Amino acid sequence: MLSGIDLWADHGTHTFVPLLTGLWRGFLAPKPAVRWDEIPMWVAWQIVYCVYILIRASFSGFYPNPFLNVPVIGSAGLIGAVVGLVLGFVAIGLSLTALNRFAPSHDR
Repeated sequence: MLSGIDLWADHGTHTFVPLLTGLWRGFLAPKPAVRWDEIPMWVAWQIVYCVYILIRASFSGFYPNPFLNVPVIGSAGLIGAVVGLVLGFVAIGLSLTALNRFAPSHDR
């Protein structure tokens, strides 16, 4: 269980930054069109991240994400986690792209 500065850093990274980014994007940022053909790139970045973490962890033994911790979750758990991550990003991408159709934009 995290405590002290570790808890604040974790919440900052996983709660405050995404929340503030979403608010900024929703109310202040310019709204470029989000296109359907961008979704594969969003997913590719997640796969690259997973591969990077697995390579790094194979040398250091440190897994920064519990859903990628192969010694604990096993190969089947890893495959399930990565498939879930990819499907989650595809769902988010499809949702944001669909919602973008209703947002006013200058560069569509």
